[in-house]
Amino acid sequence: MRRTYMMAMMAVVFAVAGCKDNDPPPTASLSLPAGAEGPMTQAAPPVAADEAQPDNSDLEALPKANNLKLASGPDGMIWAVYPTGVMTQDTKVGLGTSPDLGHTVVIAYVGKFADTHKEFERVGKETPLKFRVGTKNQIRGLSLGLLGMKPAGKRRIYVPANLAYGPNGDAARGIGANQALIYEVEFLSLSGEAVVLPDLEEAEKMLEKMIGPVLPAVK
Repeated sequence: MRRTYMMAMMAVVFAVAGCKDNDPPPTASLSLPAGAEGPMTQAAPPVAADEAQPDNSDLEALPKANNLKLASGPDGMIWAVYPTGVMTQDTKVGLGTSPDLGHTVVIAYVGKFADTHKEFERVGKETPLKFRVGTKNQIRGLSLGLLGMKPAGKRRIYVPANLAYGPNGDAARGIGANQALIYEVEFLSLSGEAVVLPDLEEAEKMLEKMIGPVLPAVK
C-alpha cells in the first residue's frame, strides 16, 4: 500500500513540476480575410510500434557491480567475487558498452552444475537467448553476472542457488533445489536504452519539501 501511495504522489509532484516548467508561451490571435484558409495545425504523428516506450514493470533494480574481490573459485581458478555472491571470470574481453538495467542483451551460453560441471543446457548462436537486463522473467544471477561485460566478450558466471532457481529448482532443466550454477556466456549484442527506476526515498523527500511530512498509507 505504501509503495502504491508513493507512486501516486510522485505522479502528482512531477505533473505539478511539469506545468511550471513547460507552460507554453502566449500566442497572438491572427485574423484572416473572409474565404482565406489558414495553415492547419498538424497532429502529432502516431508512434510506431517499434518506437513505443517499453514496459518497465517487469524490471527489478540491480546493485552496482562494484566492491568486487578476487578469490579462488569452485574450480580453483581466480574469480571476481561480488557482494551478491555472484562470481565472474572473463575468458575474452569484449568491446563497446556494458549492459545496465533495461538494456536488451543477446547471448549464447552453456549451463553447467557448479558441483559436478555436468551440462544441463546449451543455447547456441543460431537460437540465442534475448532478454532485458533486470527482468523478473530471467534468473537474477544471470543479469548480475552480465554487468561489466561487453559485446563479443566471453565470461564464466557462477550463480549461487538463491540467485538461480532457489529451493524450487527447475524440473524441466533437471535443476534440483538449491543448486548453484555456472554459465559459460558469449555476449553477442546489446541494444535499447538503460532504465532508471524511481527512487521512492528521494520522492518522499521531495514531497516533504513541497507539502510537509508524508503520512503513511492507511492499511
